[in-house]
Amino acid sequence: MVYVKIIITCGNPLLLYFRMYGLYACINMLLYVYITCAVHFKMNFVKRLSESPDLNSIPSIYTYSTNPNESPVSNSQDSIPTIDFSLLTSPDPSLRLQVIQELGDACKDWGFFQVINHGVPEDLMNMVVEKSNEFFNLTDDEKKDFEEKDVLDPIRYGTSFNSKKDKVFCWRDFLKVIVHPEFHSPNKPVGFSEIMLEYSKRTREVVRGLLNGISMSLGLDQCCIENTLKLESGLQIFVVNLYPPCPQPELAIGLPPHSDHGLLTLLINNGVGGLQIKHNGKWVNVNDTFPGSFLVNTADHLEIFSNGKYKSVEHRAIVNNVATRISVVVANGPSLDTVVRPAYELVDEERCPASFVPMKYREYLEMQQGNQIVGKTCLDRVRV
Repeated sequence: MVYVKIIITCGNPLLLYFRMYGLYACINMLLYVYITCAVHFKMNFVKRLSESPDLNSIPSIYTYSTNPNESPVSNSQDSIPTIDFSLLTSPDPSLRLQVIQELGDACKDWGFFQVINHGVPEDLMNMVVEKSNEFFNLTDDEKKDFEEKDVLDPIRYGTSFNSKKDKVFCWRDFLKVIVHPEFHSPNKPVGFSEIMLEYSKRTREVVRGLLNGISMSLGLDQCCIENTLKLESGLQIFVVNLYPPCPQPELAIGLPPHSDHGLLTLLINNGVGGLQIKHNGKWVNVNDTFPGSFLVNTADHLEIFSNGKYKSVEHRAIVNNVATRISVVVANGPSLDTVVRPAYELVDEERCPASFVPMKYREYLEMQQGNQIVGKTCLDRVRV
């Protein structure tokens, strides 16, 4: 057996460890040493690890300890809100008013909703997932030029969340690309750049329409969010998450509970479940969505701008031992140099004082992306 040969070859210390603790413990120790060294000298990607033929258990660095006070998973049959995007531009004022009210309720009560009739071709959405999968199937040498170095690198290929800071690794590889205000893209695979460019343009149109509706639901001018937070030069990040099959999914985590930076996050996937959101204090599995719909969650800077009226939703990704899950996420935020604070119209010093201190979006982004990912701790740092 290959592991026994390695143990014998490595000499007396490892042989002694083998005799004392047995083969299983020795294999785990070897995997731990390998991964720890890989973190410091070369990234060890989960996809590569998951394809190891002898992998029957996860290395301890991936063992995620659930908080004993963690909320349970709900069996509630409540369906997530559905927003018909086409009604936001309906010639019928009563239909527009109705969908704006529904949008406001979804932001207030759930922080999460699905969007239908949004105008983005389903063929384009499917091609985005397909090309994203092709990227991860490139050789290691083809992908190494994109390995992350800094949180604001325009193209970042990495693993876990922040492999330099994470004490427990996430069972996840990722690609993050800044696609606006300047467009970037990997030059492989063929056609990925063109698909990404078209998709980023189309999703920005959806986000602009949703934020105009959200502005009105807050009692603000239609373009208040768009103009105040300078969305014309707003940051848009295209993110692909890869969650390979895991031999012990009950011990690992794809992404731990967290909220997103920015205003709205749009998500599609390859049809494999794994997303959970927190609703009324319990985790809810996101299933049974409409084909071709976008899943949308409210993010931290919408909570800040609304002065807490709309909450950024906490969510997490779980993994399975059967199929690879791919999610494609588009995060949309203000311009990097915009100082984000509660909207002046939503602040009253006596009845409704500002709940957050002003902070430049760039500084918030660096704070969140440069640390471990833990719930809504970054947002808590700017609360009054």
